[in-house]
Amino acid sequence: FNRPSPNTVVNMTNVLSVAAGGNNTCAVQDDGVLFCWGSNEDGQIGDGGGRNRYSPTEVLELAPVRRVAVGEAHVCAITRGGPLYCWGDNRSGQLGDGSLQSANVPVRVDMPNPDDIALGRTHTCATRRGQVYCWGRNDPYQHLGWQGAGRQRTPRLNNVNGIFMVSTSSQFTCGASTQINNLGGLDGVVCWGRNDNNNLGTGSISESATPVRVSELQNARRIAVGKSHACALRRSGTIHCWGANSFGQLGPGNDSETLSLVRAGQLAEMTEIAAGAYHTCARDDGGAIYCWGSNGHGCLGIGGNNRSSPTRIQTF
Repeated sequence: FNRPSPNTVVNMTNVLSVAAGGNNTCAVQDDGVLFCWGSNEDGQIGDGGGRNRYSPTEVLELAPVRRVAVGEAHVCAITRGGPLYCWGDNRSGQLGDGSLQSANVPVRVDMPNPDDIALGRTHTCATRRGQVYCWGRNDPYQHLGWQGAGRQRTPRLNNVNGIFMVSTSSQFTCGASTQINNLGGLDGVVCWGRNDNNNLGTGSISESATPVRVSELQNARRIAVGKSHACALRRSGTIHCWGANSFGQLGPGNDSETLSLVRAGQLAEMTEIAAGAYHTCARDDGGAIYCWGSNGHGCLGIGGNNRSSPTRIQTF
C-alpha cells in the first residue's frame, strides 16, 4: 500500500546517502555497502536475480560505494576506488558498457574516477574534472547534449566545461558550474533537451540539443531536475525553480504556468534539494524537510492534497 507519511526502512543502519528512481530505491551505508529494494524486472536491484525485493537487498560483486544514482529502471554507482558500475535496463545503451544487454549484476563502465552522476529513463550523464559525459538514447529530446538520434553505448564527451554537478530526467539534463567558459559568464546553470514548459530556463519554449544557460540564475550550489521542472539551491540558501508548474512544483504559492524563474516560497538557509517527477523537497541547516507539488501516492509525506508552497514534514 502507499504510505502518505514517512516510514522507517527495516534493517538499515548508519546510512550515508539515499537515491530513489522510477520503482526502486538504493542506500549506501557508512562502510560503503550498497542496498537496493523495489522493482527488479530489469535486474536493477543488482542481486543477480529478477524478483522484486520488498526489503533492502545487498548489491552483489561491488566494491565499497561513494555515490549512487537511480533511474527509471537502471542504477549506477561510483565506487570509492574510482571505477563506475551500472546495472539494470540497457535497451538504450544507458549502462554504458558498449552493449545493449541488460545486467542483473554491476558491469564496469569505461569512465574512471567520475565526480558526479545522474540517471534518466533511457540515458546517463556523469561529470569528471568539470567535463560532462553522456550515453544512452538521445531521441526524441536530445538530452545527451548533442544533435542526433540513436543510442550512444559508451560515455561521450559533451560540449560544456566547468560542471561540478549534473541532474537529469527522462526529458532534459542540467549542470551547475562555476566556470561555463564556452557559454559566457561564471556561476551558472546550463540545461539541454526538451523545453516545452521552459524546462531549460531560457524564458522560452525553444528546445536545444546543446547546453544553454538558465536566465537570471547565478551562484547555484545544488540542482535538482524533475520530469518537466528544475530547481537550484543558491549559495544564499534560497531556492529558485523553473519549468512546469501544473502541480505547484515550483513552489510559488499557485499552480499557474510561467516562463520566469520563481522563488520557492520564503525558504532560506537550505542545504539540500531533490525533485521527483512532479514534486520537490528540500532540507534546511537544522534538518527540517519541506516539500511541495503533487501529493499523488503520498509523495509529499504530509497526506492530503497537492501543495503549491513549501510545507514542512512534521515527522522530521
